[in-house]
Amino acid sequence: MALIKIIFIFALIVFFIRLKWNLGLVMLIGALFVGILFSMTAEMIGKSIVAGLIDTTTIHLILALAMIMVLENVLRKTENLQRMVNSLKGLVNDHRIVMAVMPAVIGLLPSIGGARFSAPFVEETSKGMNLSPAKKSFINYWFRHPWEFTIPLYPGIILASGISHIPLKSIILAQMPFSLAVIVGGIIFGLRGIKDETPPAEKLRAKKHLLPFILSILPVIAIFFFVLIIGLDISLSMAIVIIALFIIYRYAIKDIITALKESISINYLLMVVGIMIFKTTLDKSGALPALSETFSSSGLPLGIILFTLPFIVGILTGITVAFVGVTFPLIYLMLQKNGFSIGLMAFAFAGGYIGVLLSPVHMCLVLTKEYFKAEWGGIYRMIAIPSLIILITAVVRLWIE
Repeated sequence: MALIKIIFIFALIVFFIRLKWNLGLVMLIGALFVGILFSMTAEMIGKSIVAGLIDTTTIHLILALAMIMVLENVLRKTENLQRMVNSLKGLVNDHRIVMAVMPAVIGLLPSIGGARFSAPFVEETSKGMNLSPAKKSFINYWFRHPWEFTIPLYPGIILASGISHIPLKSIILAQMPFSLAVIVGGIIFGLRGIKDETPPAEKLRAKKHLLPFILSILPVIAIFFFVLIIGLDISLSMAIVIIALFIIYRYAIKDIITALKESISINYLLMVVGIMIFKTTLDKSGALPALSETFSSSGLPLGIILFTLPFIVGILTGITVAFVGVTFPLIYLMLQKNGFSIGLMAFAFAGGYIGVLLSPVHMCLVLTKEYFKAEWGGIYRMIAIPSLIILITAVVRLWIE
């Protein structure tokens, strides 16, 4: 019964999204239906909405997204963005690689919605390539996401290691083929066939391109330094860099106010709020544990359960930690009874992550789609087959284990 309710709610969300309703409103409607169908009282639903609004993750995400918008505005207005792309084009002859490298590099830094940061780089690099909004969206979104299978900066695999008692190194090695599958799928379906009609970069020695590139990318390097070396919060790190740029480029108070007004989109922030309210209500409704129990008692083949259960939670939440935290304790117990292996856990992780990549509430996908003004149908047509490549890789990897 829980599965039928979840399918109905998801179908409702997709229906309203196709009607081009504001995603924040759609997710709020979804949260209300979660509460009603899973027998939450009006008071419980109200408390869940408030909890979603004041949740530290919601506040952190809004701050981070606001900082990303302001930073992008400053980098663009000071022409850092253009210098970065032009110098990188001078270093790398194939501009398609340049377009994929920026989201991939920025993707090394875990940040919910970080694809909004790399989107302007893709937009700038793609000038002269005559790419559709869906194509640019795919490149920005897809090349940001090979790392969550293997980079221990992401909390998903750390949590998976803790729940399954598998050493982190073993999980990384087991899931490395999945990261490669993401990259290969992106190259085949994202970069192949693109005709680069931009004029060739000035033929200078590489070192003459290198210094301008390093100088232009210093703000990004500084963010990595503050987050990875110093251990500062991502929002605080970006705020420090933004203030430094304001000082370096002699922004007056009126210029700062203008930058803030131009940068921050209320529509984006409302989408974040709606999605977080939905996630909070879903968590407090007991829907996900009920879904797990439905699968564990269904009598379905183990392989189907290992893939489908994390996949459904992944597509509902759009967050890796969510499908790991909700489903892996149950999967771990099931494997203890049926024969435990790292390969089976990796297969379950792949199923959940494919769900995350396809989720219409995945923050990176939502923000990328909005930035490039793409249609959902066009984006999903591009994501579908590369996602299938990950699944095939997971099946083959399990088969040869």
